[in-house]
Amino acid sequence: MEAGAAPERLTVSMGDRFEDVDPALGIIHDGFVSAGYMEPRPSGRRMHPAYLNPGGIHVVARMGSDVVGTIIMVADGPFGLPSDRAFIEEIDQLRADRSVREVGSLVVDARFRRHTRTIYMHMLATIVRAIVTHASDAHIILSVSPESVRFTAQMFECDLLTQDRRPLYGEPAVLLHTTASILTNCYRDGATASRREMGRLVFARGPEWLDEHPLGAEWPADWLNLLVCEADILRRLQRQKARVDALLGSSIEVDGAGRLPHG
Repeated sequence: MEAGAAPERLTVSMGDRFEDVDPALGIIHDGFVSAGYMEPRPSGRRMHPAYLNPGGIHVVARMGSDVVGTIIMVADGPFGLPSDRAFIEEIDQLRADRSVREVGSLVVDARFRRHTRTIYMHMLATIVRAIVTHASDAHIILSVSPESVRFTAQMFECDLLTQDRRPLYGEPAVLLHTTASILTNCYRDGATASRREMGRLVFARGPEWLDEHPLGAEWPADWLNLLVCEADILRRLQRQKARVDALLGSSIEVDGAGRLPHG
């Protein structure tokens, strides 16, 4: 879309199709590089190991043919969750109770910042719909900068799980928590104008702006192999395999997400 042109209709996709995941990883890469969270990669994509856990949901916003934003809900699994590196103790306490999903990688393409609020609201509403549909019994966590706590807590009715700030991607972060039932009550009550707007988007029946897709799509092997190697995930897998091989013959227990115990 040319600068200054009238904005095209906003649509949002929800699922794990390759045609959504690939551009989403591109926007996340550019956003993380711009924020100083990572160095540029040759592929122009950011593949986090946790994105490989089964059950992840990618939300992708488009204006016309332009991909303008994304947010991801990561399911817990063999690769853990992105925030484990800073908040493992708190997240493990939640895991002991029930499953955990992490919402993150919220990025809007810098070229479309003047439409940020509209894009944010539709993507946030879509991820809430995904939580209600696919993670109704799960703990939902979010790691955000201290400056974003007020906005995020207001939009998601979150509890602060940590009082201290911990480094994540080289910047201070805090851990927030919510659930599907908390979110549902929050938007039904509609205590603020923003929550009432979110409620209209979350509870809308068959909205024309939303395109939902079944989960379980397969990604092209050559594309996946490139990103897995680029992100050094294979070396991490080899280290895990070596640890498992060393434990063979002893009693090995895994947690509910299929991971080896920490330590």
